[in-house]
Amino acid sequence: MITTKRILSLLLVLIMVLALASCGNNDTKKEETQSNTTSENENSEIENISQKRALRKISMVTDFVGLEDNSINADASKGLNEFAELNQIESEIRVPSSEGNYERELNNLVNGDSDFIWMIGYAFTDLAKSYAIDNQDLRFAIVESTYNEKNMPHNLTSIMFKMHEASYLAGYVAGLSTESLKVGFIGGIKGTIIDQYEYGFRAGVFDAAKELKKEISVDVQYVQSFSDKSKGKQLANSMYEQGVDVIYQAAGLSGVGVIESAKSNKKYVIGSDQDQSILSKENVLASAIKRADVVVKDISTKAKNNEDISAKSFEYGLKEGAVGIVLSSGENSILKQGVYDKAIKKQQEIADGKIVVPFNEKSFDRYQK
Repeated sequence: MITTKRILSLLLVLIMVLALASCGNNDTKKEETQSNTTSENENSEIENISQKRALRKISMVTDFVGLEDNSINADASKGLNEFAELNQIESEIRVPSSEGNYERELNNLVNGDSDFIWMIGYAFTDLAKSYAIDNQDLRFAIVESTYNEKNMPHNLTSIMFKMHEASYLAGYVAGLSTESLKVGFIGGIKGTIIDQYEYGFRAGVFDAAKELKKEISVDVQYVQSFSDKSKGKQLANSMYEQGVDVIYQAAGLSGVGVIESAKSNKKYVIGSDQDQSILSKENVLASAIKRADVVVKDISTKAKNNEDISAKSFEYGLKEGAVGIVLSSGENSILKQGVYDKAIKKQQEIADGKIVVPFNEKSFDRYQK
């Protein structure tokens, strides 16, 4: 028979056991909370290290086409050198001998004393993300690529140009200048970026045709390479032979072949990325340009000043002065003054937001309606 005293003793033991268990749970929860807080603090600390790291040396890896491309590599390197000189910061530029050497050049910079590393071109898209993840004490930026910001490493910044805006002007000039009512577009490799060039160009031609109340055909071809001058020239020769009298090329080094074809066929061409009239003043009507030097200097300055560029994607267009068109002008201009004046007016309308230029097939289809 259990006595009252026995019952009280058992209750006391039970209360003590429950109390000890409660203390154990509280300790476990406390340890888990401390662990989570520590992890969050560590991540925040890593992010702060990369963002507040002093900018003593800034570096760049171009694509394998190199600094003689008369295009984005040459322009980006110019911007880096100007920024470094202005701010008295050490700089280094590496040019891979081939696509297979991209990682080797990046490793040289990562293992050196660089604080901020630029990568030029969409070919670095995957590498930029993986190197940023693996080297969280360094900062990285890539030109002509973009990511979902939610999935971007904190120490990576991406930049895109609104080249559809400049390409619209190229198309508008081509449409107003053609006598055969046949114009052409030759791209490097079809993709998201080059779509901006193609469909921006198509939109400009479309508006020129509407203004002239005429039908203008657009022949589109792709070289399937950004470094095959011979193939670029071959495609351009074929277009010119079929009656096209103005071609807009967006094909990198392959596009130099297009300009050579315009020269030999005594036809017109519109350059891209940089002012390419230096290659043939008698044939280059205009050049749709992007100012890689502008974006490199702007983002580098933000990094130097510790502005928040963490895991962000930036777009630069006409409004920011990062894209535009260089038109043949002056006493010996091959561009009619009326076309020049109209193109300048259109450029301002785009910058002011009065014209929203399409950037791919879907948006171009909507634009035509």
